[in-house]
Amino acid sequence: MDRHLFLVVVLFAVFEIHCQAPTAAAGGLELGVTYSFHYNTTVLLSELRPRAAGRDVRDVGYQILAEAQCAVIWQHPADHRQQLLRITVSSPQLLVRSRRAPQPDGFVPHSSRLDDIAPVEVLLLTAEGAAKQLYAPEDRAEEEVGLARGLLGLITVRAEGKYRETDASGECDVTYVSEGAQRVLKTKERCSEAAPTFTAGHPVLDVSVTSERVTRYSLSAGQLETVTSEERHGVTPTVSARDGHGTTVTAVQTLQLSGRTRSAPAVSAVSPQEALLHLADSAALGWTPRETRLWSRAAPADGARHCDRDAACPELSDLVSRLRSGLTEPVVSTLPAATGAVTLVPALRAATEKQVLEVLRDKRNADIRLSLLDLCGAAHTLPVHSAVKKALGWPPRSGDDIAPYERYLVALSTGGHPDSPLVKALLSESRQKLPSPELHETVLLTAAALASSLCSQTGGTADQLCSEFAAELLTQVESCGLGDDSADCCLPPLRALGNLRAESAAAPLLKLALSGDTLPECRAEALRALSALPVEVTGPLRPDLEALFGQPERYDVTSRLLSADLLLRHPRPSDAGLLLSRLEDRSAAEESSYLLQRLRAAAARHEPLRRALGRFLSDSRLANYDILAQGALSAALERELWSAGGAAAGFTSLLEAGRSRALRRSEFTARLEADGRRLDMLQFSVQAAGLSSLVGSPDPDDAADARARLQLGLLGRQLRPRRLFGSQTELMGLLWSGAGSETTSALRGTVLLQDHDQAVPLQNGLTAHLTVLAATSFDLAGRVEVSLWNRAAQAEMNNRAAVVLRALSTVHTPFVRARIESTQALEASMAADTDMQFSDGPKTCARIGHRPLVLREVVRKQERVPGSRHRLRRVRRRSRSSGGATFNLNQRNADNCRAMFG
Repeated sequence: MDRHLFLVVVLFAVFEIHCQAPTAAAGGLELGVTYSFHYNTTVLLSELRPRAAGRDVRDVGYQILAEAQCAVIWQHPADHRQQLLRITVSSPQLLVRSRRAPQPDGFVPHSSRLDDIAPVEVLLLTAEGAAKQLYAPEDRAEEEVGLARGLLGLITVRAEGKYRETDASGECDVTYVSEGAQRVLKTKERCSEAAPTFTAGHPVLDVSVTSERVTRYSLSAGQLETVTSEERHGVTPTVSARDGHGTTVTAVQTLQLSGRTRSAPAVSAVSPQEALLHLADSAALGWTPRETRLWSRAAPADGARHCDRDAACPELSDLVSRLRSGLTEPVVSTLPAATGAVTLVPALRAATEKQVLEVLRDKRNADIRLSLLDLCGAAHTLPVHSAVKKALGWPPRSGDDIAPYERYLVALSTGGHPDSPLVKALLSESRQKLPSPELHETVLLTAAALASSLCSQTGGTADQLCSEFAAELLTQVESCGLGDDSADCCLPPLRALGNLRAESAAAPLLKLALSGDTLPECRAEALRALSALPVEVTGPLRPDLEALFGQPERYDVTSRLLSADLLLRHPRPSDAGLLLSRLEDRSAAEESSYLLQRLRAAAARHEPLRRALGRFLSDSRLANYDILAQGALSAALERELWSAGGAAAGFTSLLEAGRSRALRRSEFTARLEADGRRLDMLQFSVQAAGLSSLVGSPDPDDAADARARLQLGLLGRQLRPRRLFGSQTELMGLLWSGAGSETTSALRGTVLLQDHDQAVPLQNGLTAHLTVLAATSFDLAGRVEVSLWNRAAQAEMNNRAAVVLRALSTVHTPFVRARIESTQALEASMAADTDMQFSDGPKTCARIGHRPLVLREVVRKQERVPGSRHRLRRVRRRSRSSGGATFNLNQRNADNCRAMFG
């Protein structure tokens, strides 16, 4: 070939490709041309894992076939990338799963309400190859417009690059990548309209929703030929995300060009507004254009979806009657109670104040009233709150039983997404003077917990609200004097600051802890409030915390141990030498025993600290029996009960004793961890003082009189402590009377663990609703028996709980419904028994253990066609078990148990 001719051919080819690129970027749609397509969209719901129990996972879902037409009826005279498209979808047909399908688990046609839908027509304004505005008839239902809306992301394509676009999926980050001269790949990420309506208030209890959206365009001569799109949305709780448990919603679309004609009338106008006016005036459309959103509408109000049936939702009173057996007090801490919660809470959120009030005042519900108050608190909406106040009578009068109020407030305080009016109402109520100081503190702690949840999720003006409330609480602390009742004055606002978790309070709390004038009880509470703040906030406070720990002559032992716990949240190798600086001091044996075990637990998670601790203890002056075997009772035990993927559940047991081995602090915490974050699910702590004089010579740093209280925590929120006794005389009176010998509940009820609601607009114009709701019903009970004759005592603590997690994903329409529901259920019990003998010197034997655990999971998949007999159900059941265990606390405890029981 002549060299000049070859050069001309090459230049012509390059010129042709270059000239076709803008046409392809605009989708190749020409003015005055009608394009006909075969349209197909498939929706599938299944389990997240590809295989389960060794068998293929079988999904449910449906398919919609239709014919589509797209006509370019207007084009900007100066900018051909700005067009007005007339989109028509006709002859829709429903296909459902059937065993009679040609292929296994295939689809066959099925009659439905879809057959009666007239052709759906919309107008789409595009600019630079992207959808800008959508116009639909006023008289067409949202679901019908959704059929045409599903084409928006298929018929628009742009040049290679990154954009922020809006289509049926909402506003998303979109990337176009050329895969050849006639192929384009589009991916969509971070779609704002798919954000959760609400989710859990703590990252450990959050729900992970992963989304993938991919569209592939095949072009011919720069014009659309075939378009395929697939999106997948996986839903799983964070605690089980690494284990692969969850559900997935998949939507697939196919658009195939079937023909093109030049029959579409063109509109002559200089702007899209003029073109629309011309169409409306000329009656060329036959309908009046109404601007509507490019994506499908958001989910209906939460709670309106709690009844997934064709019939009307049951009345709240009828639903309560149906669930009555799971709401009685004897079944608290069992699976029926937790199951009733995940069913009833959405209904309470959808109910009006009048409906809730009628249920609470119904005399037939008197025996389940406390459980109803639990669930009203879990609903945490302002109408429910107003109904509860009217039913209980707010404010309470002097002498009223505060138990119902506190039962409701405890459940309310654990809410993960309270609305602003509810939080402001609680803050206002916390400033009211109540006849009961105990109830006032509960209201204060609840208001702080809800304010913290609001600020962590919304920010902005809510952060200012929390900062102002923190300043108000700090002012209350500063106003307390140094008298005998100053501890009663400063402790409630300090506990509230722990629930509030306001970063602005960090510096004032540290200043209070470092002050030599602060009472030991208030100093310890200030340090606990600091420990509730993120590590990023307390980390810079390390120099001051090290100074506090290093001055035993100035600060009490409990406060110094709490400061050590704060340091070990973000450990350093130097902590080994700092915290064990008094290891050789026998007078500090209890303190050193506690710190050594805390260091070993932290070293197991931090390699530099592990090496530093090993070097420190390798010193022959320390690594000997005389130093390390001092027979201390103080202990720190951390154990893991269950782990899967990146999540783990376990407990921490702390025991702090004085020099005379009298109890100062006994603490138990059940924890849940995921992705490096931790949540204290349940915590109870007995804090005592002045007991050393009862077992021997009084400790010089102990209180003059005996006192003790029970401190409780639930889901990271501190609850009002319970007073046990306030003097030695009161303690002896309790011993002689036999108080506590009957099993008594310190804390019981039902609260929500996970609470997630999300509506995901799909590219095919439908909407996937994703909800996860988990509830736990628990009972923390105990008993104490003291025999003065035998000089012995026995304490039993039994913690029982049941957890039910229900994850539901649906893609519903008026003509077909599909859903997948995964339910996990678990009952657990942990016992802590302590025996004490004083006949031959004080001996204590503590035993902590749990029964075998069985986690059961049921996955139900269903599809059905309203108005027909078609109904497909698929059920899968599986379970996992874990054996029971009894834990070794320390060698001293083991020796005591052998001496007492052989």
